Amino acid sequence: MLRTVCIHQPDFVPWPGFFQRLLDCDLFILLDDAQYEKNGWQNRDRIKTAHGAKWISLPVAKGPLGQLIREVTLAPVPGWQDKLLNQVRESYRRAPHFEPFFSEFEELLRAPHLHMADLNESLIRWLMGKYGIDVPLQRSSAFGVQEQKNERLIQLLKAAGATRYITGAGSRNYLDEGLFGHHGIEVLWQSWTMPLHPQQHGPWIGMLSSLDALFNIGPHLKSWVRDHGAALEERP
Repeated sequence: MLRTVCIHQPDFVPWPGFFQRLLDCDLFILLDDAQYEKNGWQNRDRIKTAHGAKWISLPVAKGPLGQLIREVTLAPVPGWQDKLLNQVRESYRRAPHFEPFFSEFEELLRAPHLHMADLNESLIRWLMGKYGIDVPLQRSSAFGVQEQKNERLIQLLKAAGATRYITGAGSRNYLDEGLFGHHGIEVLWQSWTMPLHPQQHGPWIGMLSSLDALFNIGPHLKSWVRDHGAALEERP
């Protein structure tokens, strides 16, 4: 029986392609015990403003070298939620589906979270619901896998009973497809081009946080993501 699994780090309000991959999954593993990358996608993403694409960021406390994603804590910066929410509000308040989604986003952002990964997981689960994605989510740290790089992914997939692994084009630089095949796991490469959708503030900009699509497309997110572009590229 085929079982398709996706593994990805817990990014902050990630772009639609993150969720497009999950539409074809049976299980999503949140890679929370990989090494944290400062100023990567785990603590920031882009929104569209009247002045172009701008970053919105989570404040994170300085930690030791080699800190794992799940160990990263949010820095106690006074008013950081207000600042971030004001950025989003000012940029999208005239979007057709701004409410009630902004209020839901605000509630999650203001909820008490000590660790960055916990907040990101809450936001990812919320956005999964908006995309109509109903698959189980588990953290990689729950599997107790100790291997690194390709072997780490393979052991996670084997522990999850996976026969197929969906991954993005960015993995081509390091993923040993033959090694996955040796372990009986077929690699499926995501091949998806983000379709246009209505936006405010001038010419269209792609590769933004899912907040942009949510506020502009609203309840039609799932059909917008699934019905545009090829979902997967199967390689021999």
